[in-house]
Amino acid sequence: MKAYWFSRDDGTTENQRVPVAVGRTDTFDGAPIPCKCGLHSSPTPFDALQYACGARLWEVGIPDDSVPHGCPTDKHAGKWRTPLRSVDLRAVMVEFSCRQAEGVLCLFEKQFPDDSRPREAIETARRHIEGKATDFELSAAGSAAWSAAWSAADAAERAAWSAAESAAWSAAGSAAGAAGSAAWSAAWSAADAAESAAWSAAWSAARDMFNEMALAALEEVPCA
Repeated sequence: MKAYWFSRDDGTTENQRVPVAVGRTDTFDGAPIPCKCGLHSSPTPFDALQYACGARLWEVGIPDDSVPHGCPTDKHAGKWRTPLRSVDLRAVMVEFSCRQAEGVLCLFEKQFPDDSRPREAIETARRHIEGKATDFELSAAGSAAWSAAWSAADAAERAAWSAAESAAWSAAGSAAGAAGSAAWSAAWSAADAAESAAWSAAWSAARDMFNEMALAALEEVPCA
């Protein structure tokens, strides 16, 4: 069956020491156990995102009898994994983070209408991924957004804090090597900014958005 997996730019992870290659099947000799041993992957790109150590997304083939983890399943462990195609998803991750932050930014700006730091962090993240902002500008914008978040926390404005935090994560995601964890965190913070009754809907919408963006990018790459 088809699944998804993230690696570093060079096709390695902490446990995948030999770079993966499209069309080459890697195997595991033993009984696969999720989170412990075996060749791992996830049902969707969003499920794989929480385990990402890098921004390269792989579409892989795995055995039908792979051992599931979670309820609902968010990963599998199997005896083999065949990479079919891959794409550098860093730009997608940053854009996803920005969209997540923008979706709840009104909650911050309603409480702090004169504080533009979170919005500026989002704009800088987009400019940075396009090569139009320097690392220094990105770092400064991200730090400012975190300061805005702490200001909201000091004012006991939880929704505003989470909204600003999501914006800060968008800037963090534009920094090399941080896109995966930042995208996941931006989605979490955006969902947390919603009212408790709307949390599940916000999280579901984030999942659907990321999967759509990731799969669209992957579809541009020919399959092996």
